[in-house]
Amino acid sequence: MDAKGGNEIPIFADTMWRGGGPFYQNGSSGSNRITPPQFDGQWSGAGHEMKHFCINRHNGTINTVFMDWSVQRVGLKELWKLKWHRQFNTNGFWTVAGGAQASDWPHRLRNFKPY
Repeated sequence: MDAKGGNEIPIFADTMWRGGGPFYQNGSSGSNRITPPQFDGQWSGAGHEMKHFCINRHNGTINTVFMDWSVQRVGLKELWKLKWHRQFNTNGFWTVAGGAQASDWPHRLRNFKPY
């Protein structure tokens, strides 16, 4: 598929659930759907979508297939920089551009590379 930015749009990734749709709810930076998990495998229900992906499977990364069919390792904190949908804020609260500090992250994620 030849889509603009296809290398930034995830279509399949390591996850604990058969699907996921992280999004900012009403522009809120604190939406449950994008809140990082406190521990690997934390299940909080279908309304906590980013937790389905943010699992330390490969030394701080997960494998991800993108819309251009490329396969990349994605850093756990980098998940918040992916273009999950057209309105997803890739510079939102959980990113360096959005002002995230190491201390904002759950303890287990603090030492991973920021994005």
